Amino acid sequence: MKPTHIMIMAYLGFLMLTAPSCLVLSNPVSDPFQAEPDLSLFGNWKAEAPGRWADQLTIGQYSPSGTIPEKFPLSLMSIDRVKRNVHGKSVATNNVRLLCFPTRIADTRYLNMAIVTPENEQTLLNFGWDEDRLVYIVFKYRVEGDKLHLQVMDLRGKPTDSKTRSLARGTGRYFILANPENLVELLASKKGDEYFRKEVVFTRTSDQKQPLAVALRDHAL
Repeated sequence: MKPTHIMIMAYLGFLMLTAPSCLVLSNPVSDPFQAEPDLSLFGNWKAEAPGRWADQLTIGQYSPSGTIPEKFPLSLMSIDRVKRNVHGKSVATNNVRLLCFPTRIADTRYLNMAIVTPENEQTLLNFGWDEDRLVYIVFKYRVEGDKLHLQVMDLRGKPTDSKTRSLARGTGRYFILANPENLVELLASKKGDEYFRKEVVFTRTSDQKQPLAVALRDHAL
């Protein structure tokens, strides 16, 4: 396994929405250059279990210097995340960024969530988007009014067959690094819902003011 992947996977233990057997992909489910950003996700969101934890997300177009980086997919969104513990203190996240883009299979929407270290991000900005430098987690999501419902894909305790077994390249104590070759077929089937954890519901606290149209225009020039 590449050193970069080891650094990224160490961070996954801090993610509230992941489990010890969450499915970590070596490639995204679909091509980010064929996707479009989902504007319904843009904004600030909060979920909490009173007396236990609080999680805040800010989702918007990925434009680190005000415009979309050259040779990056237009669909790419960034997620800034702050998690607080029972005492209200911020939980460390190892200084990484979450980048994602949507995939639609049948009537269901998914997020390909990439874990990006500062070193990864700088390399991508210098040389252009390269999905092979990252690892991904799959979330199922839907936005209903001011509610964002998120579910992470998780193989723990789920039924296995030739399709699901062929996803995994290797297993470890905390993670499964997988090849997504058969994943689209699984997600499109009725069995796909069995492989997601209980949803976490975020409430929108404010809209994202980011001028997406300007970012997309400047990228096309």
